[in-house]
Formats: sequence, structure tokens, C-alpha cells
Amino acid sequence: SSGINAEWPLRPGHQSELSKHASQTDAAKGFGGKFGVQKDRVDKSAVGFEHQSELSKHASQTDAAKGFGGKFGVQKDRVDKSAVGFEHQSELSKHASQTDAAKGFGGKFGVQKDRVDKSAHSFGEVEHGAQYKTAIDVKGDVKNFRSRFENFGAAAEEENRRKVEEEKRKRDLEFKRQVEASKKKEAAAEELRAKEEQFRREEEQKRKKYRLRLCVDTTA
Repeated sequence: SSGINAEWPLRPGHQSELSKHASQTDAAKGFGGKFGVQKDRVDKSAVGFEHQSELSKHASQTDAAKGFGGKFGVQKDRVDKSAVGFEHQSELSKHASQTDAAKGFGGKFGVQKDRVDKSAHSFGEVEHGAQYKTAIDVKGDVKNFRSRFENFGAAAEEENRRKVEEEKRKRDLEFKRQVEASKKKEAAAEELRAKEEQFRREEEQKRKKYRLRLCVDTTA
């Protein structure tokens, strides 16, 4: 009857007060507190935002005698044994023909004779071939050669004459064509003048008849 439930001992309208977390009661604890974080619980490898790490320099940056572009440009103790610098100038070994004047083409003797082909001949050698005797009619050959030469000259002259006649015939045909074209042109012009003259006369006759008719009408 008192309105208190034995199973629920709180009165109606009761408001419980919750206890605050440690981060809410102590400003030195928790994230966003006095110090932002509890430093005794921070990871040993963690750093803050204000931390600026300094990178360690490479050996070529700390020691001028090491690396490319250093004091000596390169570490000479690590250079390849077969490598050479830009200042190196190699000297080519000369050929035997350049060192010994008795060897090679153009040398003391011009060529190494112990290495010449067995079938080769020099320019000074003259080959003597077998002598053949044939019965040759010199007079007959001369006559035949003369006749052939004369025939060749006559054929060339005939060819030239034919070309000249052909050229003359072409010129005559071209001249005739031009004359005929000129005559046709003159005939057409003459015909046009005759038509114009006839037209002028007909117009004159018409004007005369018209004036005569006017005179008759005025006298009547």
C-alpha cells in the first residue's frame, strides 16, 4: 500500500547518477585530456605529430672519396679491371704490311712472292701463243671491204634522201591544209558580208516604202 515494490525498491521518478569514466574526471588521463594521451601507456616506437625524423646520409654523401661524382669521381678499388676512363686513347697495332716494307702489296717488292698464286702472271710477262698460218687473200679482202663500205655509204645516202623527201611531203601537206583552212575562213567571211549587205538593202527598201506610204496618206 505504500507504493514500493519489493522486487524493485526504487521509487517512481528515481534518476540514477552514473559514475564518470576516469578520462572524464581526470584531465590528465585519456585521449583529448590535459596531455592528449596517457604517456605511460604510449608505444615505445610511437612518435607525435611534431616529430621530424632525420634520414641518415648515404656513404657517397658523407665521404667525398666514395661513390660517383665524389672526390675522385668513382671508387677506384671497385672499378672493373678492363674498364678505362674517357681520357684513355688506345693504340692500334699496325699490320705487317705497315711495319715491314718487304711484305704486303705496295711494299718493297710490291707483293709477297712466296704467296702468289701459281697461275698468276705479272704485267711484264708476254704470253706467246701458237702461231697459226692461214692462206689469206689480202687483195680479195680489201676489195670486199671497199665494196661493203661503198654499199654502206650508198644505203646511208638513200636513207637520208628518203627522210628528206618524207619531211618535204609533210611540210607540203601542212601548207596545203593551212591554205585550205584560210580559204574556208575567207569564204565564210565573204558569205557573212553578203548576208549583211542583203539585209541592209532589204531594210532600205522597207524604209523607202514606208516613207512613200506616208506621203500618199498625207496628200489624200
